[in-house]
Amino acid sequence: MKTKRRATIRDVAQASGYSIYTVSSVLNNKGDISESTSEKVRQVARELNYDLLGNVSAARRMTTRSIGIVLPEAGCMHDGFYNRAVSTFRAIASNRDYDCKLFAEEDILRRIDPSNSGGVYSLGCKGLVVFCPNQYKDYIEQLLKNGVAVGLIRRKMPKMSGLFQAVDNDEASMKIIIKHLFDEVGCRRMAMVSSVKRSKVSGGRERAFSKFVSENLPEKDSLLIPESDFGENSEEKTKLFDFLQESKKLGQKPVVFCWSDSSANRLMTLLHRAGLHTPDDVMVTGYDNDPYSSHADLTTMSIPIEEMVTAACRYLFEYREEGELPEAKTQRFKHELVIRGSTDMTKG
Repeated sequence: MKTKRRATIRDVAQASGYSIYTVSSVLNNKGDISESTSEKVRQVARELNYDLLGNVSAARRMTTRSIGIVLPEAGCMHDGFYNRAVSTFRAIASNRDYDCKLFAEEDILRRIDPSNSGGVYSLGCKGLVVFCPNQYKDYIEQLLKNGVAVGLIRRKMPKMSGLFQAVDNDEASMKIIIKHLFDEVGCRRMAMVSSVKRSKVSGGRERAFSKFVSENLPEKDSLLIPESDFGENSEEKTKLFDFLQESKKLGQKPVVFCWSDSSANRLMTLLHRAGLHTPDDVMVTGYDNDPYSSHADLTTMSIPIEEMVTAACRYLFEYREEGELPEAKTQRFKHELVIRGSTDMTKG
């Protein structure tokens, strides 16, 4: 019985009407090919039952000198915290002569969809640093089963071969900064501006705040509100400024904990416009220790994201195409309190 010939890139090119270069670029996820053209090529490939991997194993077909980093969404690149992660990733990978690929989480979900002819292999990476994802459980197990090693940053899941987990504890770290203001500075009026897009990370910070104030302060001496644009008619702005004015009447200097340094920076701008200054009228803290936090003289918690990404990359570098996925590994990281002028009572 004659064996049916396997479809080739040339067959897909002839059937789709595109050049071999275009077809190869689409199927191997290379080059700047429009989405409409890419979809036509993929459709033809599916109709011809084109096998991207052929008889070659998944591990050998992966681009051995490429690793990628996955962010929650493309807009994260404009955030100083994520930018630090990407900059570290690029520097380490480039230093080891690896090509660097940047993905949004939606890219990963789309590429592993069964309708995508390339599947996991269209990523072209032997390893991925998956950073603060939202739907990671939907795809990490599938990546590992297909020979892609993963460095998971700031999330937890069951141990699996090929999975490195860099974990920290936001709830415990948030308690450190709160206790500093309570024990060392003597603050007895506390407010928290939390993230609107609540995640497990920001949720841990909220839990730490809510638990601490419930155990140590009267209800009237604390306030928890979500971040907003704080427009003129904003309910959140009214609540916050009423809290600050009440603190002034009581002769107490309040502190406002923000869920990130960028959030704290926006709040300090708002306070300045209202004629309030830190730390003279109100103390403010951030969370992340982004580069601009030092310029703002902002007290914050430093998340060692550079160290986390470095550890994840080193784990991925250990994975060689001729070997099996490395053993599962978990490494724990601590945050560090950075005290600056925004909470310095001696300046008041």
